[in-house]
Amino acid sequence: MEKIMNAKCRSKTKAGKPCKATPVAAGLCAFHSDPSRAAQLGRIGGVKNRHLSPDDEIEQIPAPRTAEDVKTLLAETMVRVRARRVEPKVASVMAYLGTAFLNALESAELERRVAELEIRISKTSGQ
Repeated sequence: MEKIMNAKCRSKTKAGKPCKATPVAAGLCAFHSDPSRAAQLGRIGGVKNRHLSPDDEIEQIPAPRTAEDVKTLLAETMVRVRARRVEPKVASVMAYLGTAFLNALESAELERRVAELEIRISKTSGQ
């Protein structure tokens, strides 16, 4: 029994070192006895971890112009993340950019209001 537990695959790795896996058939491990198995398992793992379908097209999203546009875009993105149609990293970047955009909108609005007040003040002081 101990001999079976200590047995190692008779094949070599790509690096030329002895394979350390336990043999399953004819002194070879599962991967060396069936080389296509490793590729098959790799494909299964890759497909399982894929978030986007290969036939998905990148849709054109119009640039947000208002806070309402940003709110709608972020809400739609949340739904798409949940449905695994948008990767969470992409959604995180969108949320960050959305925050920066809202801050810029707020600053622009304050600048506009200050400019209006300055015009009113100059008109009243000029009379």
